[in-house]
Amino acid sequence: MLQKVEEFIEEIRTTDGDGITCVVADELIGWGPEITAKMGIPLAVFFPGSALWLAFGLSIPKLIDDGLIDCDGTSIEQHRMIQLSPTEKIF
Repeated sequence: MLQKVEEFIEEIRTTDGDGITCVVADELIGWGPEITAKMGIPLAVFFPGSALWLAFGLSIPKLIDDGLIDCDGTSIEQHRMIQLSPTEKIF
């Protein structure tokens, strides 16, 4: 897939007079940083999910380190709820 995306971007760059000046990609699309860096194109990323899910995803290493979940994302203690912030919902 990476090769096809790279070929597509290169095709646009060579056939369109304006080319590609920046790529805007979903944060979960893994090819963004690799291809844009290789091709020298600036990259802007966004996260289309909610801020809570972004916070949860970024908290996974800490949740593992704290022994709340294992590396598969399973709760270590059955029926234990996780709350990232006093103002957020409990998982």
